Amino acid sequence: MYDVALFVHLLGVVLLVGAVATTLVATLRAQTVATVQELRSVTAVTKKIDMVIGPAMLLILAAGLYMVAVGGDDGGITWSSGWVDVALVIFLVMAVLGPTVEAGHAKRLMAAAAQVPDGPVQGDLDRLRRNATAVYVSFFGASQILAFLYLMSNKPGLVGSLVACAIAAVISAVLAAWRLRSLGVLPPVGLPEGPDTGAAPGATPAA
Repeated sequence: MYDVALFVHLLGVVLLVGAVATTLVATLRAQTVATVQELRSVTAVTKKIDMVIGPAMLLILAAGLYMVAVGGDDGGITWSSGWVDVALVIFLVMAVLGPTVEAGHAKRLMAAAAQVPDGPVQGDLDRLRRNATAVYVSFFGASQILAFLYLMSNKPGLVGSLVACAIAAVISAVLAAWRLRSLGVLPPVGLPEGPDTGAAPGATPAA
């Protein structure tokens, strides 16, 4: 029975990794497409991916809880194992941030794109697709998936698990900030931050 649970757990992980990676790529693509038509197509992908994330997380959780409950394949895994506790916290955080921030932003972006005519992405729609919170959460989620995989494969203690997740979070913040600077949402390093006008990077302000 343990082998079946392990297979189900790994199946859920594979599905979740694929879904999160696809969502991140779609999110990054949505920030740079030139037309509203392209934006609608990209955001439609995230809606389909949402149908995979929920079941994948249920598979991971159900099988994972069972494997911990039986002590793993050698009785060495317990509820007090540091990596188990940290992995559960990561899972709960992602279960909250995914539907509320990432999926919520994708739905708002899809709805906004449906309400504007075909043509170049501009104005409020352009600002919405470059939302800083959504960018940070997207990178954070992807980084914590990698940390989650590290915890499962290496089974470190509590301190090692916390350090791994902290490193992943810092890297995600750096990457997100770099992305926002490339989009013109954040100013280049060394320059004061100014208001986001919603214009595409490099666009010439109207007289």
